[in-house]
Amino acid sequence: MCKTKILVFLILLFLSLTNVKIFSQKKRGIRAVDFRNFTYIPAGETSDSEIELRKGRAVDDAGQVSKLVSVQYADLNGDGREDAAVFITTQVFGSMGNYDDYYVFEYADGEAQRIFHLGVEVGRGMRVVGRTLLISEPFWTERDGQCCPSYMQTTTYRWRGAEFVKTSLRRNRIKKR
Repeated sequence: MCKTKILVFLILLFLSLTNVKIFSQKKRGIRAVDFRNFTYIPAGETSDSEIELRKGRAVDDAGQVSKLVSVQYADLNGDGREDAAVFITTQVFGSMGNYDDYYVFEYADGEAQRIFHLGVEVGRGMRVVGRTLLISEPFWTERDGQCCPSYMQTTTYRWRGAEFVKTSLRRNRIKKR
């Protein structure tokens, strides 16, 4: 009995010293990144326009609220590792209503690195289909008022070489009542 206790103690000591986790596996790669508690800086912008989410939400100095809508995982850049497509919406004061930010992050050098960003006025969402991004948004003609775009536009983005490029664009007329 005493030898069994000593043996169990030694095994547990060994496991704790080697940092082996028996019951849980540590997340690795992009899925280890906590996008609900993350600071987003739009492409070409400064830290003044950053969105610092905490628990999936942020409120800026003007009182505008940003929320994490979704995170989708897929190998979008063809390197054999998952990337994260992140969709954030911000309620904007005035007639615009909302502004959406679409990001793609790859995992490199132990951290998430932005490889794509698109900001869209009154966006209608982003979907990942295979290795492509589909981003929907209204399209206004020069005769449309802010309230009433004539078309819904869906743009397809695909990784080519070292960046995402538009590979197709489809516009569907919005039926007016």
